[in-house]
Amino acid sequence: MGKWFEYCESALGLLAAFILGIAVPPGLFFAGLGRISEGFWVQGLGILALSALSLRSSVIVIRLASRWERDVLQTPVVVDEDEYYRMPLDFEEGIPEADRRALIGFMASNLPELTWRFRLWCSLFWLALLAAATYLGHQLCLGAIHAANNDGNVLFFLACVGHLAFLVAANLYLVLAVAVLTPKTHEWLFFYRSRLLLDVVAISVSVGLVLAV
Repeated sequence: MGKWFEYCESALGLLAAFILGIAVPPGLFFAGLGRISEGFWVQGLGILALSALSLRSSVIVIRLASRWERDVLQTPVVVDEDEYYRMPLDFEEGIPEADRRALIGFMASNLPELTWRFRLWCSLFWLALLAAATYLGHQLCLGAIHAANNDGNVLFFLACVGHLAFLVAANLYLVLAVAVLTPKTHEWLFFYRSRLLLDVVAISVSVGLVLAV
């Protein structure tokens, strides 16, 4: 049951991550064309360049997700899940099998080799998507509370599922943003293993903002 929940959570998180990652490049592309059509060539070309960079960053995420589906979902193995709890958080040690086969852990530990300039761009871009996922998750949390107050059970369920999806997407982009800047170390494990605490903080802030209004 736990594995099925993990896979469903991963699928929802990937969907939310794809929505953000796929929406930004064309949005920047058309924004750049719009600036060029208005005669602002320098701004337009700059936005088009950002569109190309963001597209490449999003393709990395899509390819990693495809590899996870092929190498993990289609080739299941027996993993000692208790190893996760026994293993000390030592960045000098190898990554436990349970972490390497989880969606976020797999993607963080299998990032391709990139130049330091592009690594910096990817980190900034993924942090921007992290902020967008956090904002959208907050809006869905507001929607869930509004639906609960108005007996909208279906809307409440959909808002909660969407909120969960964007929380996973935010965790994914946070871990990737750290991992891409530290390709030879495992500092991202700290953020990966702290994701539930970060989710609790995000939910608490959302609920607190609603109650404060």
